[in-house]
Amino acid sequence: MHGNLWQVGLAALSRGSKLAASAGGATRISESLQGGLKKLEEVFDQRVLDSLARAAMPTPEEIRQLIDRVAELDARLSRLTRRRGEK
Repeated sequence: MHGNLWQVGLAALSRGSKLAASAGGATRISESLQGGLKKLEEVFDQRVLDSLARAAMPTPEEIRQLIDRVAELDARLSRLTRRRGEK
């Protein structure tokens, strides 16, 4: 995976040096670097998600579902408690 990151970086640098020699190259370099950084960010984000999945960390959706279930159980418990006249 590190090889892929290295290749993305080298490709961005290569495009940047070619663009610098052309008219309007600075703008294109900036756009190219932003695209390269975006790609790097996406790769990093995916690596983090993969690591969390391997560590059996719940996803945000799973956490939301669990919160909803706890709230539903709490509401049911409150209703049962009120039916019994307990407080």
